[in-house]
Amino acid sequence: MIILLGPDGTGKSTLANKIFEGNCGYTRVDHFTKGSKYDDYIEPLSSGDLVYAVLDRFMLCEPIYAEVMHRQMQYSVKQFHNTVLMGLAFNPLIVLCTHKPSVDKYDESQYLPYDKWDDCLKLYRKFLDASRIQYITWDYELASLTPNRIVQLDEHFIANNKWWKTELFDKGIFSIGSQEPQLALVGERMGPNNMHNLPFETGPTGHMLSNLIDKLKIPLGSVAITNLIKDERGATRDANVNDLKLLEEELQSWLPSLGTVVFMGSVARKGVAVAKGLGIDYYCISHPGSFYHKTRLVDLATEKFIQEWTTTIGRLEF
Repeated sequence: MIILLGPDGTGKSTLANKIFEGNCGYTRVDHFTKGSKYDDYIEPLSSGDLVYAVLDRFMLCEPIYAEVMHRQMQYSVKQFHNTVLMGLAFNPLIVLCTHKPSVDKYDESQYLPYDKWDDCLKLYRKFLDASRIQYITWDYELASLTPNRIVQLDEHFIANNKWWKTELFDKGIFSIGSQEPQLALVGERMGPNNMHNLPFETGPTGHMLSNLIDKLKIPLGSVAITNLIKDERGATRDANVNDLKLLEEELQSWLPSLGTVVFMGSVARKGVAVAKGLGIDYYCISHPGSFYHKTRLVDLATEKFIQEWTTTIGRLEF
């Protein structure tokens, strides 16, 4: 997967079409806009249809344009996290397009006013760096990085990312987030309402976890989220040997970058032996659902969840 980001007029659409038309194995080009809905992203992502796709813009553009245009985000924090973490799970090659067109060649119909162009590019760099999301830059006037070279780089990323070919993806029990995380969050099981099979996709606990990540400023490019019980959504069985084996495979695939695992809930704690065996630091805290069941108020439950996190774990350095 190749994701093209950058201000208006940097050649993203032209580059996307050149890569696709080069017959390099890419199956589709998706052009996202400010009018793209959450389902426009999450449906093809969760189905795996975008593995060999070139994406002209992505939801990563939204916080940048919201800030530079002084408007509200069009997506909730939960929707943003779901989409970005699902996208990062494919280990995409992210290309920040940086060429600034001259004012006489800048189409006045562009959404971004020309006098905001420089600020927009600065915000892209600031956001990606703060989120610990790796990217390369591309300027179409510089011959050192051609479309063919970009394809070669993406082939390297694809070769190092086999998770979506495993039974974890085929059965809809995969992890989301960075493929080189510093922090792994392990929950218990896939909730019955997680229709796209994303861990903590929806519901009170999903919103609580996103609120924690947002308020503690945990970089999205440094975190991976999974469940201990590798079964279809709504399954109520206990953890078994195969679950522990698959968790071990996940954690091993994230080494050596992975430094800390947080097990959330009594069921998830059964994975502690796996972390110990791999020599990975770990913490155990309550599952966010336990706070919600006591209060039935997401905001209050989130506050208590964050209190336990900061008391037990503190602020991790990334």
